[in-house]
Amino acid sequence: MAEGGRFNVGRTSFMWDVKLKERKGLTLTGFDCVGVSGQKSKANIVPLHSLMSTVVINPRSTGCADVIDVDENDVQPKKKSGFDMNNRHTVWKILTAAEKKKITDAYNRDGDRYGHGVVVYFTDVKSLVRQSEIRGNVIDAYAVLLNAEHERINEGVDTADKSYFFSSICLDMMKNNNVQSRNRYVLDNLRAAKLFRYVHFPLCKDSHWTLVVYDTEDGSWKHFNSIRPRSGIVDVHYIEALSLKNIVSEVQRQTIGNDSIDTQDCDPPLESVVDCPQQRPESLDCAILMCAVMRQYVRHVEVRRSLHGGNCSVLQVIMVKSFVNDEVRGLKNDVD
Repeated sequence: MAEGGRFNVGRTSFMWDVKLKERKGLTLTGFDCVGVSGQKSKANIVPLHSLMSTVVINPRSTGCADVIDVDENDVQPKKKSGFDMNNRHTVWKILTAAEKKKITDAYNRDGDRYGHGVVVYFTDVKSLVRQSEIRGNVIDAYAVLLNAEHERINEGVDTADKSYFFSSICLDMMKNNNVQSRNRYVLDNLRAAKLFRYVHFPLCKDSHWTLVVYDTEDGSWKHFNSIRPRSGIVDVHYIEALSLKNIVSEVQRQTIGNDSIDTQDCDPPLESVVDCPQQRPESLDCAILMCAVMRQYVRHVEVRRSLHGGNCSVLQVIMVKSFVNDEVRGLKNDVD
């Protein structure tokens, strides 16, 4: 698959097993924000052992019996890319001395060695600090932390306004030529989302991340794109989102009354949200802005064009702090 794979059981982490593949650059002809570089992935990935703890997922949720690979070729990482983080980077400067020490200790312990399995890589954190591209496994990990945050916020409260997150490979799964396998993937996730109000679909096309959110209470579908096209220009990301929405709606129609989500209208129009955060033309902030929208749903904050909680730099700091400081899954100080 183009974006990644399903969960493997790892000793100290819970991320998606994403095998990297060089992506094509992003060309957005006819858009207001042209010249935005794509989310290209590099091969020098590094495990932050101890960064995240293991989470096991039902293998049926991918609709495949085996791990989903990007391609048949092994990725050959560079031997060493270097630490390359200091106070010249805004995100690193904002981190506390204790947080910097945790990250530095992890690098000194494990270096830039290639890792595989359900892990968070050192280069993922470095990408956040350097405000560069973000891979799908980071988005999936952040979604897990958002769910944990929601449980803390609503501890002891039986609330229906919870969010369920499809994985970052969902668009690839929707394009599976095996219709039976594709529909099983959708249905398994809809069953898992039955007690949730908001269902999130992170989508990546041409290295640009957008988000579809389905409100199971009122049946509405919304598409959030941080690079909206000019009037009269076809939004190719909306077309992909619409295709996904149609597939999910069709599976719903086939299973009404069973274990999937029930709504009065399974096929309302897909709204292209105008009033949502927009990225700067030269930035690589599409994934960060998508995660910000996901976070606002979890925190029950209305999504507007302005960001709740600061700018993109602040949001990246929040994400790094979440990965490093989580009491269950975060990094520990080096005790050696």
